[in-house]
Amino acid sequence: MAEWLAGRIELGKLNYNAVVAKYQEFKNDINSHLSIDNYIVNDDGTVTKN
Repeated sequence: MAEWLAGRIELGKLNYNAVVAKYQEFKNDINSHLSIDNYIVNDDGTVTKN
């Protein structure tokens, strides 16, 4: 589930802040997937490819 959520965040379909607020149990796994794919989380919950 965390991998799917991270993928949707990367595509801009989901906001990181909203997802982590709702699914706190997946935060570390989502962060890992975003980091592996070289994404940085912005303050507004969007992500940017590094």
